[in-house]
Amino acid sequence: MRSGEELRGLSIAGALARLNATSPAALDDNASELSLEFTASAAALCLSIDTPARLPAVLQFPGSAQLRSSDGRVGGSLPVQLTARAVNGALEQVNAQAKYLAPSASGLAELAPRYAILEPLVWSEQELGGFEFQAEARSSASGGLLRAIGGNLGCESTRPCEQVCPGKGCTMTAAEKWAVRWGDTMLGSDLPRQAQGD
Repeated sequence: MRSGEELRGLSIAGALARLNATSPAALDDNASELSLEFTASAAALCLSIDTPARLPAVLQFPGSAQLRSSDGRVGGSLPVQLTARAVNGALEQVNAQAKYLAPSASGLAELAPRYAILEPLVWSEQELGGFEFQAEARSSASGGLLRAIGGNLGCESTRPCEQVCPGKGCTMTAAEKWAVRWGDTMLGSDLPRQAQGD
């Protein structure tokens, strides 16, 4: 399948057009304008559809997302995996995703700009961490999420967790360190906010 070719309601060009039609968007927290531009990394793909026509046909391909917010918090390009779903020959939904999670926070602050996060972020030595981007475009709704993930420390000790961890009785649960959201779809797993001071 080439960029302009269509099969059972699916095409690379159609999927990109659906996502690009969601730009610009307003960020939920301060209404700043977010521009989004999606492009494909592949000129041609092999597509195999072996499901009955009544079931969704799915097309997956690599691409990139270019993001820029008017408040200067978001800016840059990141690689994404794009997934388009069509039902009965009509494009139903297109998603773009990127995710990176690490058991150690080493180097994450320097990596944030590669995920279009321009605000300076700090992870503690005990933290896990990572980044997540999701965008979704349907015919009637769209939205997205860009966030940095950190952790909340928990421990069974009379001493502060920072003095105990890592070690026995110390736990680290994933938490949302920083995030921007837009649109009217709820995307991403529900994570608690990172505790103040972490």
